[in-house]
Amino acid sequence: MLGYILVTLAFGMAGGIIYFYFQKQGQFEDSEEPKYQMLREQDHQLPRVKEDEKKRRKEKQTLSFGDEPIINHDK
Repeated sequence: MLGYILVTLAFGMAGGIIYFYFQKQGQFEDSEEPKYQMLREQDHQLPRVKEDEKKRRKEKQTLSFGDEPIINHDK
């Protein structure tokens, strides 16, 4: 029984030490900013390619199994 109490206290102390270490390092200073930062960054958008768009449209129109089309909406 005494062993359980000592293990519990040891884990509690270790958690407290880890928490205060990262608090001192500044880990928890600004937790709100990162979620809004990604909304402001617009330079990471990929350019749209027309060829990929045409390919996606064609894949939407034709449902196939292997080489044989099952449903073709072009007709």
